[in-house]
Amino acid sequence: MFWRKSLVIATALVGVLSTSTVYAAEKTEVIATIKPIHSLLSSLMKDVGTPILLIKDKVPLNYTPSEADLQELKKADLVVWMGPELEQSLSSTLSNSKNTFEMLSYSDFKILPQRNNENRRDPYMWLDVRNAEVMIDALYENLVNVDPAHEKQYAENRTTVKRDIAALDRQFEFGFRAIAAGQSWLYHDTQQYFEQSYAFKVRDILATNPGDEADMANMLTLHTKLNDMGPVCFFTEEGLTDKNLSFALDGSDTKVATLKSYGLSFKAGPNLYQEMMQYNFDTIANCFKNIGATYVEPTKRKKPE
Repeated sequence: MFWRKSLVIATALVGVLSTSTVYAAEKTEVIATIKPIHSLLSSLMKDVGTPILLIKDKVPLNYTPSEADLQELKKADLVVWMGPELEQSLSSTLSNSKNTFEMLSYSDFKILPQRNNENRRDPYMWLDVRNAEVMIDALYENLVNVDPAHEKQYAENRTTVKRDIAALDRQFEFGFRAIAAGQSWLYHDTQQYFEQSYAFKVRDILATNPGDEADMANMLTLHTKLNDMGPVCFFTEEGLTDKNLSFALDGSDTKVATLKSYGLSFKAGPNLYQEMMQYNFDTIANCFKNIGATYVEPTKRKKPE
């Protein structure tokens, strides 16, 4: 009797181990290049798996893949990236790969041209929360294509995440006067989508391309303008240069605040996107509050009699 019980237990253990081995072999590997998109994927993959974050604490503009990164990309079932305008160093690797989803090429998103070059796409489209709502659907479809076995769980997660993102959008809409109260300057042109969504007014931008240093001519122009004005807000971008900014602001009554549009200093995971967007909204609102800016309703045109 003893040997029969032992045989039954051993057989059961073999079955469990075999099942675990099959599950491990069939586990879907998903990679997101940047933190904001990794966050949305993490929410969609809750209770199924965890996506891999490729660019952890660097600005994607300054990222160069290691050999280990390139090998990871080749074996992944799905790689989600923005496009060559943001992750330029990955363009040759990902542009023609069959296992990639290039966000900037998806027709359902609102994609704006860059302000200084209409032939190139502005890659910062995740800063429009309404784009994020569409992203959830697009990412869901891509996950189901590579992992149809978990379609039900992905669908449940999609419902939850879209509800949370929609609530964030409503909150920003309701409080938009706080970030439409004043006008601001940016060192880097990263906020075009946010501007259009929530009436955030940007008066001028120092650097022609995000990541570049502003030239001294722009610095001198800004210095002259600021000395003729009262308190204003100037926003830099976490991870990007603000070289020579102190020269431009010298003698002016300017408040400087840092936006975190790449999510660099936030913990990677499902909560990062909402935390990052809330932080940027609050940073802009608090800066305008600190300089005493108040929202003024647009003047309505009189109807012709």
